[in-house]
Amino acid sequence: MLSAKKRAALGDVSNRCFGRPAADALASFYKDADTSSLLLAPDIHLLILEHVGAPAYVVTAGVSKSWREAVLIKLRAAGVDCRADVADFFRRDPTLPYKAGIMAYHLTLENATKPAKVAQPEINGAMTTILMDWLGEVHRHFMLAPPTLHIAASILHHYLRLVRVERKELQLVGTTALFIAGKYEEIFPPLAKDYAYLADAPNCNKEDIIATEAKILHTLEYNISQMAHALPFLTRYLQVCEPAPPPLSPLAHYLVELSLGADAERPSLLAAAAVYLARATLGLDWNDELSRASGYTALELRPCTLVLRDIHARAEKSPHHRGSREKYSSEALHEVAKMEPAALAKGVLAIGGAPLTKPTPRAKRPSVIGTTPATEGAAAAGDGGGGAPKNVNISSRTRSRSRLPLVA
Repeated sequence: MLSAKKRAALGDVSNRCFGRPAADALASFYKDADTSSLLLAPDIHLLILEHVGAPAYVVTAGVSKSWREAVLIKLRAAGVDCRADVADFFRRDPTLPYKAGIMAYHLTLENATKPAKVAQPEINGAMTTILMDWLGEVHRHFMLAPPTLHIAASILHHYLRLVRVERKELQLVGTTALFIAGKYEEIFPPLAKDYAYLADAPNCNKEDIIATEAKILHTLEYNISQMAHALPFLTRYLQVCEPAPPPLSPLAHYLVELSLGADAERPSLLAAAAVYLARATLGLDWNDELSRASGYTALELRPCTLVLRDIHARAEKSPHHRGSREKYSSEALHEVAKMEPAALAKGVLAIGGAPLTKPTPRAKRPSVIGTTPATEGAAAAGDGGGGAPKNVNISSRTRSRSRLPLVA
């Protein structure tokens, strides 16, 4: 007669990269120590991770060489690459062994050969910026996942590379891009009629959205997953920043969302520049660990960062970013939209000072940074080439803003 072995359900099913010896040894060594405090306390004795390149941790005499080598092998096998990964390892994050491969995959997508851009004589950067800001409001109205908006922006820009779009069709193309992204990313995506209701435009009804969906997917050869965007890179770089001040993450996301109206050639560069600028705004420097994780030095990031800072400085008075400002002015997101842009010292970002615990409200100024009162209106008009259309006048509500100034 066979005897049943008592065990918890699925007790023998585990990720082999996370064997118990390393975690148990650490737990018994530090007993009641909080895992999060292990990375914050300067006097904590932890394993030296030479391959990480982080500041060396001290190993006490109580840790044997064989135990140290065994833990080091397990950390390397698990894909530990920074101090944030150390915390994930001891929390047994199941995605840790795949993070390096995931980032390599996204870099491969980014470096793929892109088709030459077709001319868009009726569309300029200001129009796509207005459109993405409105799509952001629709995105929040349906409470969609963060990647959905970034995928929609990627679909929109890839399609605009390949097909000439008339000005009156731009809202339909953008709405359909968000509709496709919702189908790709969401568990319960909104229906075409829901988007048509919010669009409230004569050429953006349910039938138009479905017809445009087929056209976009055919043009893109159904390769929605082959489009690089900034969010995976941004998520990874913010993990490397941990521990960090609470406003850092929402501020970096805010800076990236301000740039969704532009077609970023290198999403990894945009994400790194957003983190660089967010850290500079909070008085934090760009360190070697971030350079290693992103592949960009501070010197390489500064040109893109200065452009991003200019967009940030003009976002307060620009009607193009009203939806993003409203979203990131909430207390839940630390009111990062009200923070002053990073200071400039002789054209270079001035970094220094202690991290801010509360965002500094933006002071009212008579003109936009870098402009005179005479040119203020032109500077606040938009971030894209060609300037904004003359009839830019958007309400703050999603449906009342549905009739964008893109239709002749």
